[in-house]
Amino acid sequence: MILSSTRRPGAGAPMMLTIVAIVLAFIALVIALCRDPLQPGFSLRNPFGDPLSSYDFDSAAGTAKSELQIELKRDMKAMMEYRSRFDKKEIEEKVNSFKVESEDDFKREKDPKDKKSKGTGDYKILFVSYKQDGEERKEVMVMEKDVSGLWRRSFLSAFDVSPKNEALGKKMNEWSVKKN
Repeated sequence: MILSSTRRPGAGAPMMLTIVAIVLAFIALVIALCRDPLQPGFSLRNPFGDPLSSYDFDSAAGTAKSELQIELKRDMKAMMEYRSRFDKKEIEEKVNSFKVESEDDFKREKDPKDKKSKGTGDYKILFVSYKQDGEERKEVMVMEKDVSGLWRRSFLSAFDVSPKNEALGKKMNEWSVKKN
């Protein structure tokens, strides 16, 4: 084997390609971490910062404008953070004390004229109780089965239910009434 002290042409190319690949991988990582996928176009954000830091909440006027900006930008992260600062304790109390006392089925025929409704007409009327500010509350929650098979919150009044099921309509009316 003959050793040579002269460099061969192109011997540094693999090293250069490795360096370029590492730099490109680093740039891709920074873009992936800092790009805001919820914003239109290409916008960057600080992935570790407070989502509300780019808005003005120091005054009433600033807050009013910031709420509109959040809505306009559809900045879901900021919207969720903003709302959670107000009602986190109340929601925790409600979740921790939430009980479904009873549940009833209700079927309503779909109106063929209603093109917007994606429900199946299958409802569950939930009679729930929970605590709010330490006080016991009762509520009627109506859940409708979607054509996708998922349940979603909906609305039916006792007035809508009574013609088909008078007892259920009466139960709905009486459930939320606060008794002293």
